[in-house]
Amino acid sequence: MKRFVALTVAGALTLASLAGCQKASTAEKQPAGGETTESQAENGGNEKKSTDAKLLKTSMPTAWDETHGYTQALIAMNAYLDEASGGRLQLDIYAGGQLGDEVSVFESMQMGTIDCAVFNAASLSNFTHVLEAFDLPYMWVDDTGVVNTKLQNTVVSSDFAKGYLDKVYAETSVKPVGFLYNASRDFFLKKELKSLADAPSIKLRSMTAQMHLDMYTAMGFVATPLGYSEVYNAMQTGVVDGFEDTACSTITSGTYETAKYVVKSGHATASPLFVCSGITWDGLSQEEKDWLTEAVEKGRQACYDTFETAQENAYKTFEEKGLQVSVIDHDAAVAACRPVIDKYCENEDSKAIYDYVMKVREELGIPNN
Repeated sequence: MKRFVALTVAGALTLASLAGCQKASTAEKQPAGGETTESQAENGGNEKKSTDAKLLKTSMPTAWDETHGYTQALIAMNAYLDEASGGRLQLDIYAGGQLGDEVSVFESMQMGTIDCAVFNAASLSNFTHVLEAFDLPYMWVDDTGVVNTKLQNTVVSSDFAKGYLDKVYAETSVKPVGFLYNASRDFFLKKELKSLADAPSIKLRSMTAQMHLDMYTAMGFVATPLGYSEVYNAMQTGVVDGFEDTACSTITSGTYETAKYVVKSGHATASPLFVCSGITWDGLSQEEKDWLTEAVEKGRQACYDTFETAQENAYKTFEEKGLQVSVIDHDAAVAACRPVIDKYCENEDSKAIYDYVMKVREELGIPNN
């Protein structure tokens, strides 16, 4: 059974990265969340699943390899589901945008044709602003400029945070089951950034989320919205002069190869969540809901464990490859982003979330930015 778990996730992610992104599965021929058949189990090349097993059709935005935290999260989730359910509930992973872009995936989840997905709070802001504040600039980092995992875990596992997940469900008919975890994001540039005074000369790729565009504009960059899959080519052709991402993700994607300078920042995490179609969620038994909720907890821990090592290894790789690594002027960056925080905290939900995080920071003895 464990072998099936690993191949279900890792195999799907590997196949997704190949030309054509053809998935060796017949899951797309069955209704989302439907029953598997003996022939489908054979097509997967693994042991047969019982005929009452549910495969939840799950979209993962990028085809990360097995070293990435999100991949390890999904492997850990499937391992837990396999054990807890006796193989009756599993995730069927389609990575690398096989099921469409984020908008189409979200709309498909609302219709129930896709069961689950990995989204981040920034991307969800295109559909609801309830969780937008979870990606406010420099909210999660401590004085080292790195995300404080104790702070993040304390907040996202709280009843306070879970209440906002329920608000998203009520607004969108898509159920955020829980938070995963992403590491600190840094800047990867072709031009040197000695201080924020150099930012206006840099066209910086940004995700399309408005808060991110506002954040980079406030710091002085020429914020340029662009799909992640376009980053490598855009850097090579001069469409953009830089981008921001987690260090380890640039190793997986190879995008670090296009940069000369790495500026450690910690400005955001693009807080990831595991979300479920409301139609699928409502069709699960309470026991199945509990399994899936606990699986997300296991996935988040796998993210913590994986990203810690992966980030360290990434910075070593940058130095070995000759990239110049520096650290942003934290005080100047936070000051530049203060108007962005003030703007978004005019929203009642965002203000409540920001104040709660600041309260937890104080309780944990982490100085507020």
